[in-house]
Amino acid sequence: MSSLTGQVVHIERNRGFAFIRNDGMDYFFHFEQFGDANEIPFAELQVGDNVTFEAVPSERGPRAMRVVVQR
Repeated sequence: MSSLTGQVVHIERNRGFAFIRNDGMDYFFHFEQFGDANEIPFAELQVGDNVTFEAVPSERGPRAMRVVVQR
């Protein structure tokens, strides 16, 4: 699995998920996939943050795993 880069485009903080956009495709991720390598908690994630992640297919569309903020 290769690492992709993208930008956070939407956050539902109270529901614990966000979306990352990479090359026109949106990837869903739940806060549990917010990688341990992050220096910030999910609560401080901002729209526009650049991230790296691993993409996996799912029945409901592509998902992001091991999301790490690049600040």
